[in-house]
Amino acid sequence: MNKASFKSKYYPTSSKRIWLIEKYAQKYYQMFALFIMVTSLIMLLNHQSPLYFAIITAIIAILLSNFLGLMKINTLIAEIYFVDEQFYVLSVEDILKGGSIPSFPIRFAHFTWNQEGATIHYHDRVLELHKEDWEDWSVLSNWFLPKEVDNIVFSYEYIEKPTHQ
Repeated sequence: MNKASFKSKYYPTSSKRIWLIEKYAQKYYQMFALFIMVTSLIMLLNHQSPLYFAIITAIIAILLSNFLGLMKINTLIAEIYFVDEQFYVLSVEDILKGGSIPSFPIRFAHFTWNQEGATIHYHDRVLELHKEDWEDWSVLSNWFLPKEVDNIVFSYEYIEKPTHQ
């Protein structure tokens, strides 16, 4: 039985879900805080009170930032695990929750190289793998290549144009 596990740079270092959500929500906090500060300053310059606006938008910003951070940990690929001819793609959220993850046959992954890394098909999704996210990129990409190269036949068929009479 052949097994291999590859961890990306997004693999969780903490088992605390809330800390990881906050980590990925930081840039959204900063963006919303900048919006609130600039808008409050404009309101002050126009002799309006920004108090209620700032409080309401700060609450909305915190909730929205946490939601976006949660979506980020659901979509970041943390680990790819291979067992024989099957593979598993685990997000940060999958690793934190544990449980069973559906496998997918390697032969249907349709591994395709591109400038930044590669794309793979996993169930009903197309996933982008970036080289800089993986320490063992060359070993990982070799797992997606066909194992039985002798059975691959390269053939070119030439089809003649039909002649209309």
